[in-house]
Amino acid sequence: MSTINLREMRGPDVDMNNRLQQLCYAAVLFSTLLVGLFHAGIASATPAPMNMYSANQINAIFRPVQPQFDQELRSVLGDQEKVAELMGRYTKWAFEQAGYSLDETVQEFLSGQSGNPYEKAQFAQAVGISVIIQHVASQIDGFERGYLRSGALSPETIAIIVDGMKPDTSSRDWVLPTVDGWAYPEDAYRSEGKIRMEVSPYEPYEGDIWVGYVVLKNWGGNTYFVLGKRQDFEDQWLALFDKLVADDKRVVLQGEYRQYRAGGVDYTTVLVDRSKPVTLILPRPVVSYR
Repeated sequence: MSTINLREMRGPDVDMNNRLQQLCYAAVLFSTLLVGLFHAGIASATPAPMNMYSANQINAIFRPVQPQFDQELRSVLGDQEKVAELMGRYTKWAFEQAGYSLDETVQEFLSGQSGNPYEKAQFAQAVGISVIIQHVASQIDGFERGYLRSGALSPETIAIIVDGMKPDTSSRDWVLPTVDGWAYPEDAYRSEGKIRMEVSPYEPYEGDIWVGYVVLKNWGGNTYFVLGKRQDFEDQWLALFDKLVADDKRVVLQGEYRQYRAGGVDYTTVLVDRSKPVTLILPRPVVSYR
């Protein structure tokens, strides 16, 4: 069993004339504000139309605060709860400024009962909903608490994501054999825990740091899940993995992990614990890959 070396894996005052004018002005202002708040309350409970017009509207609102968001995000990277709270707070604000509810929009998206699927997927990716759903569905420690604390998602929506994203595992489980004597490297790590996340088999390109490794990557992100060196897998497992790469399909990864982040890089390395059971849930039954 070869050792994984993380170092190989290096991103008016209004002046009125008299008291009567002041009272009239105050009354009009109060009634206008009340009506405005009433309509805003109705709008904020409305799911956003899932099309690119709405996506552009929400992103245009968010764009002026993007630099501030990026700066705050850099200061909390590595802490999933703070990342989720920050993302939830900013995304919720942008939706509310556009007159929509982020929570209701996520629920509407997950219901799958209206709208063009392709257009909905484009919308979700453009406004960050797909990332939020992926965070919660992964059940990585901290994400759920962060989105709840930010008020972006309700407990009901969290439950819908967690329960609804559970895959049907019948005849599709590929259980990797445990590796005797496997241990994490001594390098400092950011976090550890259990994971259940949809990922994609990753095929390294020539000169890539991942050449020689069996690696999975999160969809649309920069997190690499390392299962081990290719030389440590039996031929039947490598053949099955290579077929998954050729199919270009996502799989569900279940197991335990440690998350590492080397300084000066824009990606995250996650080592999957091979001393314990690791399951890949495939798009179709295992036998169909034989």
